[in-house]
Amino acid sequence: MADAPVHFKKIDFLRGIAILLVFCYHSQIAIFHFEVNDYNSYGILNTLSRKSAILNYLPTAFGWSGVELFLLISGFLIHFGFLSKGSVFKAGDFFSRRFWRIYPPYLLVLLVLCCINANGIHYYLLSKDGLADLFAHLFLLHNIFDKTFFTVNNSFWSLALEAQLYVLYPVILYVRKLIGINKTLLLVIILSLLLLGIGIMIPALGKSLYYANSVFRLWFVWVAGAFLAEKIFNKERLFNKGTVAIMLGLVLLTIASRALLMGSYFTVYFATFGFFVFFEWFLLNEKISIGKRYFKLISLIGLCSYSIYLIHQPYLNQLFNGVSFGYYNHFYLLLPFKLIAMFGVIFAIAYVLYLYVELQSIKLGQIIRNKKKQPHTHAALPDGIK
Repeated sequence: MADAPVHFKKIDFLRGIAILLVFCYHSQIAIFHFEVNDYNSYGILNTLSRKSAILNYLPTAFGWSGVELFLLISGFLIHFGFLSKGSVFKAGDFFSRRFWRIYPPYLLVLLVLCCINANGIHYYLLSKDGLADLFAHLFLLHNIFDKTFFTVNNSFWSLALEAQLYVLYPVILYVRKLIGINKTLLLVIILSLLLLGIGIMIPALGKSLYYANSVFRLWFVWVAGAFLAEKIFNKERLFNKGTVAIMLGLVLLTIASRALLMGSYFTVYFATFGFFVFFEWFLLNEKISIGKRYFKLISLIGLCSYSIYLIHQPYLNQLFNGVSFGYYNHFYLLLPFKLIAMFGVIFAIAYVLYLYVELQSIKLGQIIRNKKKQPHTHAALPDGIK
């Protein structure tokens, strides 16, 4: 079995980058009430006004790609763990780890948000629509219906997607066993492009939230992370030369592809493989020091990234524009300070959630698994009794 050449502290840094991207993207929407999907009848992105042009091409406008980075990290870590354990998949252990890692913190935040929602908890318990919404979220199926896709918490859709990717992991392992990891990745990319094509040909289907963000459309992102894990585990370097140029080219393609509606369909692919190249370069670059202060700070943010993701979005609009922080009208130079202040508040809450819910849930899962592994012992029988 190959030794891991990766300093996994770098993974927390990548998680920190991912959550900062997502936070900034959602903050842009909250502050300017503007999302990057404004195309005219010719399929050209609306950049006629100065505001539109700026907001469409600010770095924060591409912060949605933080979700793709999270999916890459997830696929990488889970598959690397599988390889490190001798390529033995134990379903009970795997799903127990995944459950205790993500579900209890998610459930707590879900129930709190349902209680403080404007509709009140009675809506989710006493009304037919509310009860259906609650059950869809409890079973992490809310992302397969447009009606429940963005309810309770807009960010929750990707957690349902993540859970579904876990369920599909044994399928990936089976296909990988038959045709290898290279062809497996190619197969899921083809599947994604095929579904994209169907969505383009049937606009009503392609524009639906559940279809555009379905597990089979985005499966390739997670599998790309698993593919990279296998290559690094086997000490196979994918990009030896020209890595920076490749990354820069993919960044430019990501930005340029947004200009046309037809090009925007491929933006997620360019962004994903841009992060894919960066992922390998960053993990295997021995010149990158993990002792720098900024590295430690972003890594700490990454350590709490799941808790930040759970709580950051629902009340961003009220927090940015509410009484406590004020509107500031057109004093946009103050926005960076406002962003930092708001993120500080969210981080403080998330850190408490990380310490007292996330970590405790993981520990509880470990205790339960350890108890199941212990052999059952029988009470000693008195002498002379066989």
